[in-house]
Amino acid sequence: MPPKTLINRTLTHAELISNYNIINKERACIWDRSDWRKIKKVYSRLRKWDRYLLLLRKTLLKDQLGVQTLSTTDKKAVDFHISYYTRVMTAFVDWYENALERSHNDQTIYWFDSNEKFEPQQLTIVKNKLTAQGLARSAMYMTGQAADYPRWIALGIGTHKVEADQKALVDEIFRNPVDYYVANQNIISSGTLYPEGILTNLFSEFGGMTAPTSDVSKMVWRSVIENASKRLNHTINQDRPSTAHSLYVVSK
Repeated sequence: MPPKTLINRTLTHAELISNYNIINKERACIWDRSDWRKIKKVYSRLRKWDRYLLLLRKTLLKDQLGVQTLSTTDKKAVDFHISYYTRVMTAFVDWYENALERSHNDQTIYWFDSNEKFEPQQLTIVKNKLTAQGLARSAMYMTGQAADYPRWIALGIGTHKVEADQKALVDEIFRNPVDYYVANQNIISSGTLYPEGILTNLFSEFGGMTAPTSDVSKMVWRSVIENASKRLNHTINQDRPSTAHSLYVVSK
């Protein structure tokens, strides 16, 4: 199913590019081992809701394609659950991303289920322009004209700035499926928590990919941490990198 339309569906993606800025925002984190239990709970919950919503949307799509037939009651039930879990997931993502942005200078933030402080070991917030391909694809997602949103997020150690003609990371190290994807009004959010075992690195770039392998995937967005002091200092099996990414539109 296409992502939820974020602006007036009558706009074409070309008109969207002409009239709006599409901003690419990355919240890149390193979590200490002591935070592993808490951050795992956040991403596990988001992953569960994401998979459930994907299954519901596939059920509706099969009905539309005639692969299976749903009764009117079943369609209403599926629509209700999609609407309900989208609201729940959106609220949870909003809490998480807002907590990330406040964590640097706000001492009143706590984990959603406890009185423990919300404290990533390292947090970097990055804004970059999109690639030309990514700009066009993102506009299509936001007008409901494309559905293959990048459900893999790659990270690497390349430091070259984002160029309009780039099709891949400069130096990709690892690629992980997204744990969540949610579209809400003028924002598309996605994110992932990377597994253990990734070799020690100073991570500096992230990319949204449409497939799990580089030979068939397209890169829709790329974010680069250009300030060397803010690059993610990751040590194998001691801490965990994660990313919370947003694409959002604002009027020019």
